[in-house]
Amino acid sequence: AVNADLRHLKAALRRAVKWGLLKRAPEVEMVKEPRRLPRHIPPDQLDNIMAHEHHPERLRLWTFLVWTGCRRSEAASLLWQHIAWGRRPAARVVGKGDRERAVPLLPPVVEALGEPRDMGHVFGGVHPSTMTKWWRELVSRAGCEGVRLHDLRHTCFTYLASRGAPLKVIQSIAGHSDIRITMGYARGLVGDLYDAMSEALYPKSGTQPSKSE
Repeated sequence: AVNADLRHLKAALRRAVKWGLLKRAPEVEMVKEPRRLPRHIPPDQLDNIMAHEHHPERLRLWTFLVWTGCRRSEAASLLWQHIAWGRRPAARVVGKGDRERAVPLLPPVVEALGEPRDMGHVFGGVHPSTMTKWWRELVSRAGCEGVRLHDLRHTCFTYLASRGAPLKVIQSIAGHSDIRITMGYARGLVGDLYDAMSEALYPKSGTQPSKSE
């Protein structure tokens, strides 16, 4: 939270220089943040949350977010005219830094979106803050307090990494400017790490390693 405020302050100082109010922007030192594993929602917990959503339009939104990894702001601004239909449908979304990218729309997303329209907001122009409010109400009903809406984005990319999708592909879908951000999703795959260790340390014969090993 502190760094979020500091980023706004740095942006304001840069704008002041651009407007000629300052000759030079002073240095703003960011608070060093610990590197945490990306949070994702386990499949059984995600199924439970979705089962408690009884509003069709909101379920449509959650399905889109978890199957595309889009940010809530990207979903809020998505227009029908930004979707290319066909054999391999995709949506053109505008992410951070006003950067555009194409996001594939797999069959569950196409089904959730429903009948295409010619123009207008796909999700009715709902404000991102309203989406967050809806999500908090949903996870409360499902008994999953603490699960964040942004965790849907992390879940999408964690699942992709666990299925062996190349990190460059995930980076492109996510819109990450730095591949190191994408690499974080592979760090959180405890199941894959367990399987790799088990295969290395426990031979197929079932013989366990000796204490000396």
